[in-house]
Amino acid sequence: FPVTIVSIGAVCSKTGQEFYKECNIFEHNEISGQALSINGFTEDQVRDVNKPNPLDIYIQFLEWCNGRPNILAGHNIGSFDVQFLKHLHELYNETNPTKWPFKYQYVDLHSMAFIHFKESLSHAKIAVRLGLEPEPSPHNALAGARSEFNCIKKLLEVYHESQV
Repeated sequence: FPVTIVSIGAVCSKTGQEFYKECNIFEHNEISGQALSINGFTEDQVRDVNKPNPLDIYIQFLEWCNGRPNILAGHNIGSFDVQFLKHLHELYNETNPTKWPFKYQYVDLHSMAFIHFKESLSHAKIAVRLGLEPEPSPHNALAGARSEFNCIKKLLEVYHESQV
C-alpha cells in the first residue's frame, strides 16, 4: 500500500464526542505534494518521529469506537477512507486476529446528496447547497468529519420534513 493516512478524525453520531489523532507516515510510504496541499501538513510534519505511526492511531481509533455504533460515514467513504482503514486493519490483524469491525456499514454523503440534488457534488458544494458552511481549508480529518456529519444530519432532516 504505497500511500497512507496522516490523521484520523471522527464524530460519534450518538454523543457528539470526537476523535482526532495525527501520525507520522510509515517510512516506506510516499506523500504527494497534492495531498499535502489538501491537508495543510508539511513533509516534516508527516514524517515527525515524535508522532505515533498510522497503526498506533488506528488501534486508538478502534478503542474509541468500542461501544459506539460502528457505522462509518463520510464523503466517498467506501471508495476512499475505508481503503486506508482496511489496510491498517490488515496490518493490525497480523498480530491481533480480529474481524473488520465496521461490517461494511457505510453512510456515503456523496450518494445521499446525489439522490437529493440529482447531480454529483463535492463535499463543499453539498454543504453550501444545504445552507451550511463548507469545511475549512486546508482539510483536517476532524473538520471533515464534523462537516460531513452536519451535512448528513441536514440531509436526513430535509428528507424527514418532506415525508410529513
